[in-house]
Amino acid sequence: AGHIAMKNPAPMLNLVFNTRRPAFSNIKTRQALIAAYDFNWTNTALFHGLYKRTHSFFQSSELAGDKLPSAAEIALLEPYRDELPAEIFKQAYRPPDSDGSGQDRKRLREAKTLLKEAGWVLKGGKLTDAKTGAPLTLEILVKSPEEIRLLSSYRKTLSRLGITVNLRQMDSAGYQKRITDYDYDMMITLWDQSLSPGNEQDFYWSRAAADTPGTRNYPGIRLKSVDHLIKRIKNAKSRTDLVTATRALDRVLMWGQFGVPLHHVHGQWLAHGNAIKLPRQPSFWGTSLDVWWQSPS
Repeated sequence: AGHIAMKNPAPMLNLVFNTRRPAFSNIKTRQALIAAYDFNWTNTALFHGLYKRTHSFFQSSELAGDKLPSAAEIALLEPYRDELPAEIFKQAYRPPDSDGSGQDRKRLREAKTLLKEAGWVLKGGKLTDAKTGAPLTLEILVKSPEEIRLLSSYRKTLSRLGITVNLRQMDSAGYQKRITDYDYDMMITLWDQSLSPGNEQDFYWSRAAADTPGTRNYPGIRLKSVDHLIKRIKNAKSRTDLVTATRALDRVLMWGQFGVPLHHVHGQWLAHGNAIKLPRQPSFWGTSLDVWWQSPS
């Protein structure tokens, strides 16, 4: 048995906020819901501690904007300072850590403060909009019992904040129609990335995609900075230019806090007999059956 590391980006599994919905228009509401998610408890209780927390759309690859921003990245972001969080220029994004108890009081206090700053007040045990009095009730679309299991503890945590969460499981056709029409509050999705990003980034994140049914811009991202960085990625003349623009894009996507980043395994778990041999140096994409061989001895 063993673990083979990979160098291509690990997939981004994400509990997406649909920012087309007024409830998610304020970044502080989104921050609060991210803070309320106890990854460490979920990882221990459900996954035997086998996963790592995802903090990049290009996780564990050279394209990830997960270190301090370079001068070249800051230069790309500077013209869009008015639509970006100030932190993006000074630090790398990391989702809030938790104590693994499933009821981290520090994180819940942080979430309550953020929700108050976003204009939510507690009335009769229900979180409501201070202006309209409407309660914060969220429907999360799910497509499997596994997703319900993953989100059950999170739903209980949000109920402690006065937020009502309904997990709505649907058949595949109904689910797909709701996703295509962006008819959801939240849903779990996964974005794969390659080491050579290009035109697909338009389909994932652009303002045009946000207004077109059936794209993968599930959060409804509409940022000038994102459109500009996608153009820089598509028109990159060198690997250095591509990496710089992609890291800058990654920062904007992560600091925008458009969903709760979940978990990943960056590698392959393998179990094989002693007679089965593998190349000592795997590719960036790990290994596959066609490069294994059986030792004659």
